[in-house]
Amino acid sequence: MLNKTLYPLTVLLVAALLLTASCQQPSPAAQYISNGKANFDKGQYTQAISDYNKAIELDPKAVDAYTGRGRAYYMRYKYDLALADYNKAVQLQPNSAAALTGRGRAYTMTKQYDLAISDLENAVKIDPGYSEAYFGLARYYRSQKQFDKALDNYNKTFELDNNNAEYYTGRATYYRVAGDYDKAIEDYSKAIELNPTGFPDAYDGRAFCHYVKNNFDGVIEDDSKAIELNPDIAMYYNNRGYAYLLKGDFDNAIKDIDKSLELNPNSAYTWDSRGWYYYLTGNVNQAIEDLNRSINSSPNDSDILGHRGACYYTTREYDKAMADLNQAVELDGENAEAYLYRGLIYKVLGQKDKAIADFQSAINNSKDAALLKQAMDEIRGLK
Repeated sequence: MLNKTLYPLTVLLVAALLLTASCQQPSPAAQYISNGKANFDKGQYTQAISDYNKAIELDPKAVDAYTGRGRAYYMRYKYDLALADYNKAVQLQPNSAAALTGRGRAYTMTKQYDLAISDLENAVKIDPGYSEAYFGLARYYRSQKQFDKALDNYNKTFELDNNNAEYYTGRATYYRVAGDYDKAIEDYSKAIELNPTGFPDAYDGRAFCHYVKNNFDGVIEDDSKAIELNPDIAMYYNNRGYAYLLKGDFDNAIKDIDKSLELNPNSAYTWDSRGWYYYLTGNVNQAIEDLNRSINSSPNDSDILGHRGACYYTTREYDKAMADLNQAVELDGENAEAYLYRGLIYKVLGQKDKAIADFQSAINNSKDAALLKQAMDEIRGLK
């Protein structure tokens, strides 16, 4: 039989327990935000965006949902969409260091540098212990070629958090731009170790370092992984395609290059890749057509000018070739390919000393075995 004197107390206790349980249950929006973060950390940015969309539907004022979705858009290179979300997050919470940092990073990528530095500095003032704000500042200063300040901010980032794959990817890119490819590979590898699926750019960045070291198999392996993780990025296909091209695997090369153009038909570098493919496979006229399109988009790129100069050398249009190759060397005094082809033109023109000097410059600036052999053979033939 129920003890009536205890009944009111029992009711109150049950009610309290039910209230506590309900308070411990995350709201539907919070659950989707949590799911979004988990998918983001796994590199599943499309699914993360879907999760954040649902969170925003349930709670249009969920700041973390806009910030998270903005970050996912950022990782998919959709900077305008990222900015729209960060703007909304800042509108809802003006003192959010996370929202200001994200917006500052997106401003950097869209070259709105005054707005970028303002947001990033404000984020540091709001939360001096927020590592991502310093990471954003490092990227900003890198874009301004203020490399000492960039490195200072990378170091500050790692003082606060040395277990973040994105940070290692960012510093690796700094080292890559600075030409320290061994340190870059070390940081890219650390990023991959920490998060094997979250940062396809770490694989692509390491692939570039392999390319510089003429390790084309390494390029293909790393860019294949980048494509597996994010199959919608044109540059991954172009970079892998170019490695196939240099290995002489022309069938796989053109498949990747055409796929890259399908995803981004305005890429000067991919038109250059296709132009060089046609040159190497004997269709010089088509090569020149593609390289013209590439140069129209990027008129001061040494490699592209060198490639067109090589084509003009092949068609015996030596004046055009020399103009391109001179400009290529002027823009990049270490362009071995340009020196090689200019040397070949000097040889045709009977200017032996200039030809030998250019062949020697090609040797001094290359690690490519085939190019080195050709240049050395040319020197031996002229002596």
